[in-house]
Amino acid sequence: SRAIVAALKVKLLPEEKKAIERRGTDNVEAYNLYLLGRQIYTIGFEGDRRRGEAIIRFCQRAVEIDPNYAEAWALIAMAEMALRSHFGGSGDGGVSAAERALELNVNLPEAHAVKARIFSEEKRHDEASREIETALRTAAA
Repeated sequence: SRAIVAALKVKLLPEEKKAIERRGTDNVEAYNLYLLGRQIYTIGFEGDRRRGEAIIRFCQRAVEIDPNYAEAWALIAMAEMALRSHFGGSGDGGVSAAERALELNVNLPEAHAVKARIFSEEKRHDEASREIETALRTAAA
């Protein structure tokens, strides 16, 4: 991607440079699957179980291809958390996926935010506060 930018002589903003560098995987197929899930997440899916489940399916396929794809694990966590919040059900609400994401990259604010919300719902407010502080700190970096 840097070669394309250089060939086109395009000037990137600092945020755009970070986005290119933070792709999280070198596998194009895994990245494309993640982007499909991210697109659904960004457009909005709250209240639509099928769209939330589609995010999870895309990202699960991405982590099958690249098990070390932390960003895909974090997006799984966010979708699982939202589904649990809206529809209830069993499962840990994304905690396991968030923890896997953080094992791979401790600086993912989304994964910390998922843990914060789950801790808050479980009335574990001190732990939730610590996770929110970490999420904010890592997002600012």
